[in-house]
Amino acid sequence: MRQADWFALLAALGKQSKWTLILETFRWMQEQKWYRLDNGFHSKLIVTMGKAKQLRMAVWFFKEVKRNGHRPDTSLYNALITAHLQAEDKRIGFAKALQLFEEMKTKANCKPDLVTYNILLRGSAQVRDILQVERFFEEMEVEKIHPNLISYNGVIGAYGKAGDLVQMEKTLFTMRILKHIKPDTVTSNTLIESYGYGRDFVKMEQVFKSMTAAKNKQTSRPDAKTYNILMASYARLGEVGKMEWSCSRMEAANFKLNLRSYEILMTGYGEVGAIASMSECFYQMLQAGMQPQKSTLNAMLRAYCKHNCFEEAEELLNDALGWQTRPRTSSYLILLRAYAKERRSSDVEMLTERMAKVGIAPCAATFLEALESFSLSCGYN
Repeated sequence: MRQADWFALLAALGKQSKWTLILETFRWMQEQKWYRLDNGFHSKLIVTMGKAKQLRMAVWFFKEVKRNGHRPDTSLYNALITAHLQAEDKRIGFAKALQLFEEMKTKANCKPDLVTYNILLRGSAQVRDILQVERFFEEMEVEKIHPNLISYNGVIGAYGKAGDLVQMEKTLFTMRILKHIKPDTVTSNTLIESYGYGRDFVKMEQVFKSMTAAKNKQTSRPDAKTYNILMASYARLGEVGKMEWSCSRMEAANFKLNLRSYEILMTGYGEVGAIASMSECFYQMLQAGMQPQKSTLNAMLRAYCKHNCFEEAEELLNDALGWQTRPRTSSYLILLRAYAKERRSSDVEMLTERMAKVGIAPCAATFLEALESFSLSCGYN
């Protein structure tokens, strides 16, 4: 087997969450005469582990290079920074990424490159840290590292997420007019999402029209994510008609609805209290062979609770115990907070008993927050 085949095998095991088997396979590989430590191979493994939220394993693979007497290079640091940016807590992950970035500067063969800055620009956008974005751009200029399309997409995304649409448009102007860099689908998707959050539907729809009018497939053509972003923008404001229109355009463009598409539709229907349509959408998703996730469950629970459909919420929570992805603390807390808001103290008590039976216990702060509306005090730990 070639190295690429071994990587494919380990990646496949990762998708099945067989982490112990990954380590055993990797250890076996190290014992073979043909094995040669390769930073590129390790980099791919680290990124794969990061995407799977297995940060400890990503760090382990990074340290394994050092244990074998090799020096990590820029590609390995880039991979580990990427892994940390996948952390559940984005701010903690970003802080660790910055530490690694500063560490790179002290290493002779690990100087930050264009890829490093592009990764960090994207990370800055995730945490809406505009000051870091501007700092990285200034450093790139000092180091004579020329920003490319990915760099500008990161900056545009950062300003968009921060709601600074003026600066976002200025950056787009610089990229297109001054630097002669053509926008791609990622650029346009970022613009659509930013205008959607800013409720500037006129500009949002203008960007979408320009994408659909593009004749050259090499330019910014809509993809499945484009339509999902459009649907989500309308769904947030309960614009069900426009949401459904976006969905029909997606299907007309020969894109199949994915899990995210169905969740957006369910959120939109739930927002306006169209519970029957939301339920129908859920069953269509199941018929399409998609497994509901925690995000699916939470979207439906929020809708049921918003419209006081507590029996349906309880039934859904019971059904979810049989899903591959079982309910977690966040799912129970949606219902717990809703009961507390409606002063349904007996339901709160029964729900907390159910949570205890399945081994879920909210921390004291969260529990007290949920009960705050009718001033119950407790020492739940």
